[in-house]
Amino acid sequence: MKLLIQLVLTGSVIVVAAGAEQKYYVDDGCHTDKAINVDFSYQVESSTAGVRCCETKQDNTATCTTPDDFQCPRDNVTFGEAEKMCTKDSLTLRLCTMEELLRNICCKTGGNCDRFAVWTSTPEPEHCQLGTMGKWTDEEQQCGERTRTVKEEKYGGDTCETVGAGDVACIAGDCGKETKSCPVGYKKLEKMVCSHIVGDYATIQEAISACSKDADCQAIYDSGCDGRTFSRCTKDATMSISPVSCIYEKPVCTFTDGDFQVGNKYLGTTNTEDECAMSVKSTFSSANGATWNSKHNHCYAQFGAKSVVSRDNYRACIFDT
Repeated sequence: MKLLIQLVLTGSVIVVAAGAEQKYYVDDGCHTDKAINVDFSYQVESSTAGVRCCETKQDNTATCTTPDDFQCPRDNVTFGEAEKMCTKDSLTLRLCTMEELLRNICCKTGGNCDRFAVWTSTPEPEHCQLGTMGKWTDEEQQCGERTRTVKEEKYGGDTCETVGAGDVACIAGDCGKETKSCPVGYKKLEKMVCSHIVGDYATIQEAISACSKDADCQAIYDSGCDGRTFSRCTKDATMSISPVSCIYEKPVCTFTDGDFQVGNKYLGTTNTEDECAMSVKSTFSSANGATWNSKHNHCYAQFGAKSVVSRDNYRACIFDT
């Protein structure tokens, strides 16, 4: 049987299959093991895969384990059987989420499952309907990197995202939700995940504010790369490839208008002030700041920088310690 849903807002018709099997995210049990790499997929719940179970501790961190005597792929089970295996002897164990699996917390937890596909509790998002989205406001046009995301809450979770002057959005009647973000200075790296995260933020502005004040924060983590929830990546976290998540790298320092009255060394030209700061940081370990001439794109390393003085066409920053 099929269910027809009429969207009055666009005049479109979506055909949704009723009674179809739910699909769940399946991937190899560890992404640091390079011997065999299983491509991620969404499998119907009657398919079979390995089992790894997670538990959330009191400090909000998660741990992973493999059921006793379970071996991948010999003992592969359906999704429902996998859920029961995790919960039958424990009130706190459950199937791991996609995010937990991608953070590699299940590596080397037994059962030969590092190299084989295992179930997660993360369902497949359904597709959304495309419609027209308005242009950026003048304020949004001033942002360094602009993203506009509309989540379709009613029919699933797909995201239509545009960077720049976007004109596409997701529409699902009156259940669409639009969010805007301007992560100025933070460099977006798609398909990346960090191994250790802290915090939970509803907007990227909240995450940026927390990360900017935290010397132990190196980036912002978006588990679905969909602008829905954010966390902080700690400095001891390692980065690895992920099929769905992304991170926003914290800038080396925050620039302000002006220049330093101290000794400097000319490095050459860079396209942006952030590139200048990264170039200085990687070239001179003794430099404590950077200056960038916005008119000529000249980049300077600063030594002993303390306070900024007014100077046209110059931007300056002191490195975070």
